[in-house]
Amino acid sequence: MRQTELEVSAPQIPGLDPKSSDATHVAGEIMKVRFTDIDTGFSILRVRRDGGDVVTVQGRGDAVVVGGRISAEGKWVVDPKWGRQFKAKFIQAEIPETPDGIVRYLANAVDGIGRKTAERIVAKYGTQTAQVLESPTMIAAADVPDQKAKAIADHWKLRTRYGRLLSMLYAHDIGPGFARRIIDVYGDGTMQVIQTNPYKLIEDVRGIGFKTADQIALSQSMPREAPERARAGLLSQVQQYQRSGHCATPANTLIAETSDLLMVKERLLRAELDRLIHEGRLVEDTIAGQPVLFDKRMRDCEIEVAERIVTLARPATLDPGADIDGAIGRAAAALGLALHEDQHRAVALAIRNQTAVITGGPGMGKTSVLRTFLNALDELAGQSVPAATSKAIEKALAAPTGRAAKRMAEATGLGARTLHRLLEFSNAPGHRGFTRNADNPLQVGCVVIDEGSMMDLFLIRDVLRALPEGCRLVIVGDADQLPSVGAGNVLADLIASGVVPTGRLTKTFRQKEGSAIATAARMINQATVPEMTAPSRSSDLWGVFEEDPKEVVRKTVKLVTELLPKVGWEPMRDVQVLTPGNNNDCGTHNLNLLLQQALNPRRDGERWIEHRNREFRVRDRIIQMSNNYDDDVFNGDLGVIVDIDMVDGHETVLIDFDGNRVTYQRSELDQISHAYAMSIHRSQGGEYPVVIVVMTTQHYIMLRRNLIYTGVTRARSLCCIIGQARAVQIAVKTDGSKRLTGLAERIAGLGLSAPYLQSVPTASSATDDDGGLPTEVF
Repeated sequence: MRQTELEVSAPQIPGLDPKSSDATHVAGEIMKVRFTDIDTGFSILRVRRDGGDVVTVQGRGDAVVVGGRISAEGKWVVDPKWGRQFKAKFIQAEIPETPDGIVRYLANAVDGIGRKTAERIVAKYGTQTAQVLESPTMIAAADVPDQKAKAIADHWKLRTRYGRLLSMLYAHDIGPGFARRIIDVYGDGTMQVIQTNPYKLIEDVRGIGFKTADQIALSQSMPREAPERARAGLLSQVQQYQRSGHCATPANTLIAETSDLLMVKERLLRAELDRLIHEGRLVEDTIAGQPVLFDKRMRDCEIEVAERIVTLARPATLDPGADIDGAIGRAAAALGLALHEDQHRAVALAIRNQTAVITGGPGMGKTSVLRTFLNALDELAGQSVPAATSKAIEKALAAPTGRAAKRMAEATGLGARTLHRLLEFSNAPGHRGFTRNADNPLQVGCVVIDEGSMMDLFLIRDVLRALPEGCRLVIVGDADQLPSVGAGNVLADLIASGVVPTGRLTKTFRQKEGSAIATAARMINQATVPEMTAPSRSSDLWGVFEEDPKEVVRKTVKLVTELLPKVGWEPMRDVQVLTPGNNNDCGTHNLNLLLQQALNPRRDGERWIEHRNREFRVRDRIIQMSNNYDDDVFNGDLGVIVDIDMVDGHETVLIDFDGNRVTYQRSELDQISHAYAMSIHRSQGGEYPVVIVVMTTQHYIMLRRNLIYTGVTRARSLCCIIGQARAVQIAVKTDGSKRLTGLAERIAGLGLSAPYLQSVPTASSATDDDGGLPTEVF
């Protein structure tokens, strides 16, 4: 109970009927819906009870509609602001049976279904409507599109067949979305799973974690020492390490951390850990001599990637007389480029080898290297074996995110796709995954991947599986940036292995000579805090420091709305605020709220829509948070809301993603978030004219060198670091690149035994003319 709420007993509210005050059950007709959220199932209702009085009922439960009837168990409370209310454990809506009741119910309870659609169904089936609503085929026969027919049937089945189960799941704070997923997996067997071993939910239902499953288990009196709980706790800790980017778990800490999580003795956990190892779920191994435990799937993935990489790490098959340097020179001249010697060597490296990595910081000419390589490769195609004089080598350009792919396409003038689009991801039921694989490889001769630091272990595995025999692979990226969100440190591990031919670019070209941004990037990588100036037209790196986080927030808003416009920057177009995390004063949630209020307040006559305590308005800057293959919009894409409308009785949001206009229903708004401020992780692959990097100890655990480096290097023309000086110091001095992975060690070990790699020179002995082996490895 909230501290601001008081439970009601008869003496506290003079004049109330004692029986009314003490009642733990309310039933009646809904007179008004004050608030409802179809995603969480939470509603606040005014209900006329069967006894005649009107009361306020709040809680989670079924979809509700004015005129419908509900019943609920719970207790009476007094809210200081809203007064006396009935706080329900679960609000159960009576399923309507009359034609008019069904029309009202469908039009309000099923997202995307308006009154006209509901009326068509009732017009066709009349009093038999309730009997046909579990059949998509029967619904579709009433001139209802197949997708809507299925949505209606699924919803009706859920409410009629699984009402009791829903009330139990809601009581455990499992909302309608997760409840539907659970029932989709287990069907009529859901209750048995919930009652016997709710930890199965973790493995079988996407999005259900240990905390939720454990809450359900303990609420049903499962002993804390139960073997099922110990097993689930151990696996949960292993997964927690993977969510932090690690591929393995230190064996000597897993038991101790799980013991703290479950509050059970280590002896019990050791016995269950032995069983998991015996079953093969966890595998014992070492990394740099340290005992670790792998999830078997993760270890198998590391081994597969290492084997495939070593197979690729060989010289390309070229005509012995191929004029590589001449082709590079002619390609660069045709593009109007004058290559630095590092760039020339990097292009030659990529041409001479079947696989290569090109790495360097922002503005160091990676794009120029890539463009030159692609052109030179076409010229040399006729000199390759077998000859391909009739046409250029078929190439595929891709990046991990839509934003990065778009930048790649703009920079090269060639088409580029997301890796998911390149590998042709399928979301079909029962066939979720990439359709391009070892059995159905890509039909190309060269694959180039940009922003390679963003690839996790499983993604690079899937790319390698899809490469046809003889295909080249070139990975471009900045190894000093943040690693992938998923497990692994792929780009850094490929380089560190010493086996993959790697060229590092060292000279900065993007910013003007003397740019403080470029200098800052180098200094941060050397663990040195860069020099910053107060806001000034004469510098492109500003520093604004305050100890109070609330003052940091206030000045951030002032920078965006007042100072930067004075020096010629347009906040809605040019400025991006970046911060380590989402929560606290300096997190994305609060900054987005304040920046939205300052830059895009409500306007009279314009629609707005509220979702999960956020308001979406026309002109809001938006970021896509997940891949949407049907609408060709992907995780990280930025857009602007251009319209909010009411369609068929339901609110819709129209967003423009650089000419691709996508319509969202209310139930789809979890796919988007505001983008006035975004996390530094989310900014990877992007570049902005002006970047404001917020650094405070509110996000202490995230303050790492590669984090602040990534934030600063997103800026094209101006960067302002704002926050606490000590937070900047902590970030710069803290190495954030270390992840517990075994990939580099595995590649190095396999490389030593590969006949074609036994003579690979070390970094100190590498030369410019090495017959196709690495020219620079670090």
